[in-house]
Amino acid sequence: MHAATPKLAAIAAATLAVTVIGIYTVNRLAAVPGEGVAQAGAALERIAAAFRTGTVTVEFRDYVTRTRGTNHLQVASLQSVDTFTRTDSTAIFWDSLRLPDVTVQLQTPVEYIYFLDLDGPWRFQWEEDRQAVRVDAPGLGWNTPAVDLARLRILVVDGSLLRDEADAVDRLKRQMPELLHQTARSKLPLVRELARRETRRFVENWFVAVRFHDAAVKPHVSEVYFADEPPAAAPATPAAGLLAPAKD
Repeated sequence: MHAATPKLAAIAAATLAVTVIGIYTVNRLAAVPGEGVAQAGAALERIAAAFRTGTVTVEFRDYVTRTRGTNHLQVASLQSVDTFTRTDSTAIFWDSLRLPDVTVQLQTPVEYIYFLDLDGPWRFQWEEDRQAVRVDAPGLGWNTPAVDLARLRILVVDGSLLRDEADAVDRLKRQMPELLHQTARSKLPLVRELARRETRRFVENWFVAVRFHDAAVKPHVSEVYFADEPPAAAPATPAAGLLAPAKD
């Protein structure tokens, strides 16, 4: 009986408050003539609807902090579902008592976009013996990886009541930009040949086709090398020199 007394007292207090508010509202409405009553009634209806269904407000704010031009040629994209893991270890009492480890994970789909800088160092070399063009292109770069936040999953692999799991998750989130940068670099071998093929197509369509537009037989691109690869072997025979842009 003693345990139920506080609940009964709370219910009685709430009932009394609602009754007082109701009497006060009726008295106020009675004192407001005509149109004022209608407006007050509409306001009460909106309040009642909010109590019945809940009110959700979605707000978007956009702060543009920087704009700049880019001259990039996108040559490859890669989509994957990546898992990033962090294990936190600690001890107390001057490292004499080791607390349980906390291991957390973030799983999310990520899209990686790789590009070549068109303002970077490009070299087009004519190989006489092969009647072809060799291309030395800039190294592959990548945009900031795009994380699908709608499908981001947070997992506590190993937890403990003695540790702050939320803090471990926050620390992993703060590490994400650097982890994504490292992951983009590690995936370069997966896209390099695709990037090489797309670069060859670009050069053949936009450079060779223009430079040799009046030639009976248009040369092809023999090789494409990126600056971030090991140095390419020199041509078997001396090249005729660098190709100059086509003249009008």
